[in-house]
Amino acid sequence: MGSRDVVVVGGGPAGYPVAGVLAREGYNVTLIEADKLGGECTNYGCVPTKSLLHTALTLADSRKLGFSLGEFKVWSAFQNALSVASALSDGIRSVLARSGVELVEGYGKVLPSGVVEVDGERIEAGKGVILATGSEPFIPPGVRVDGVRIHDNRSILGWEPDDSQSVIVVGGGYVGIEYSTILSLLGYRVTIIEAMNRLLPGMDRDFSLLARRILAKLGVRVVLSSPVSQVRSEGDGVRVLAGDKTVRGDLALVAIGRKPRNTEALRAGLPVNNKGFVAVGDCWRALGKFYAVGDIAGPPLLAHKAIHESIGLALCLKGDQVERGQIVIPQVVYGLVDFVSVGMTLEEASRRGVNAVEVRVPAGGLARPRIHGVSDGFAKIVYDEGSRRILGIHLAYPNASETAPVALSLVNHHTLSSALEVVFPHPTFGEVLQEAILASLGLHAHVSGVRVRRARKAG
Repeated sequence: MGSRDVVVVGGGPAGYPVAGVLAREGYNVTLIEADKLGGECTNYGCVPTKSLLHTALTLADSRKLGFSLGEFKVWSAFQNALSVASALSDGIRSVLARSGVELVEGYGKVLPSGVVEVDGERIEAGKGVILATGSEPFIPPGVRVDGVRIHDNRSILGWEPDDSQSVIVVGGGYVGIEYSTILSLLGYRVTIIEAMNRLLPGMDRDFSLLARRILAKLGVRVVLSSPVSQVRSEGDGVRVLAGDKTVRGDLALVAIGRKPRNTEALRAGLPVNNKGFVAVGDCWRALGKFYAVGDIAGPPLLAHKAIHESIGLALCLKGDQVERGQIVIPQVVYGLVDFVSVGMTLEEASRRGVNAVEVRVPAGGLARPRIHGVSDGFAKIVYDEGSRRILGIHLAYPNASETAPVALSLVNHHTLSSALEVVFPHPTFGEVLQEAILASLGLHAHVSGVRVRRARKAG
């Protein structure tokens, strides 16, 4: 296939943006993708799960308002999710073609020399090889995903709902919470099993408590402090051994985390850390002419982080000055309420020895949550007591994900006083965050039940 300026291995959210930007800048770019354009996010993760969630929430609202659901079939929700994913993947293909990117469909083997082989053909990269190979579901020992009764987040999308009534979700993190919400709203009995002593163990503790309360209202059984040692098909169902408990159901979804897809990084001789992620330096350079972005370059394993890095690498390669610094990446879990975390929690501030204050306001008394019939939720701000600089924002209310960019800007650039310059349209869900800002200054006008906590210094 000859020589190219840049070869990108992987067409997911870490790969296709840098390929498109560089091609439009006049670089000769080849993008290699072994599966589907858009990667995990578009085809198996972010997009189809949000499509399923949209359908599930629409059904829930319809029931709440007394509408008849007629002949709705659960399989149509899965078909629609796959259709949306396919349309977006096709859209990426179109954008890349118009940008002048050469697309090669096949598995790319990355050699230490900077040559990439695809189906026996060799492509030499003159300026750089970008690894954007992403991550894949982590399946623990004692578990075999068969795509029939035992699923991961990929195979579940190919499931054709039958007469199954109960689903066991293994893992209480992002994916587990979202699928537990979706499946329960679609009418299934759900049990969620988490090895740690709370759901969403890596996020704000109040998120864990609220997530459990919301799932309980949906009828989801929550089993905590129970590491899963075995998942097996048994007759027409599955049996899960979790700690000293045995849980039975019709199906199991294993969603306990992800691992880097680093086969080609290792083949190329790139440095990896003890968790298998590629070690990168300035400009996301791994070694020589090799670069790595997205999941393969380390957590958080999120599509928006991958896109951000991909654009940053494109700027870097075309010679623009890029300040990587300490990037704050919003974390979001979607559901009846969205859980959004930006920056430090109060506990993290305490561990760092910061004199921090956390102010929390409830969401239920404000107009837009009330319009949507939501009484659960809150917004909280963590700030430095001395400088009043905003350190973290944590949101839990419907569509809070749409407020995340505002929260990010506030954490990156604002004190409590300067945050007063931000005007939130009325009525919006974002006003819950506005009320938290006001409450931090004693100026709140629409809520009661404000809670204030101060950090306890470590040691």
